[in-house]
Amino acid sequence: MVAVDFAATAGLAQSIKGRGLPALRVQAGDRDWVIGEGEPAAAVAGTPFELLRAITGRRSETQIRKLRWDGDVDTFVPAFEFGPFTFSPTDLTE
Repeated sequence: MVAVDFAATAGLAQSIKGRGLPALRVQAGDRDWVIGEGEPAAAVAGTPFELLRAITGRRSETQIRKLRWDGDVDTFVPAFEFGPFTFSPTDLTE
């Protein structure tokens, strides 16, 4: 859980802030974070394993879109690409 906490509150948070996006609620198992400023405009949920993989470039854009989303997916999916992390060109299963 420490890894997904760091990935969400450091990397994904910087990506969201840098893009000027509204806040996103990230729910991983029994933990959740509000990433960004203000009320969340959307939420994404998944297992800690899946969210860590999504945030760190181990999932395709299609797989990220298949996570449990509430709100405008299109606004937030691009934020999952930042720094060295890009979408996998193909769906990955692990």
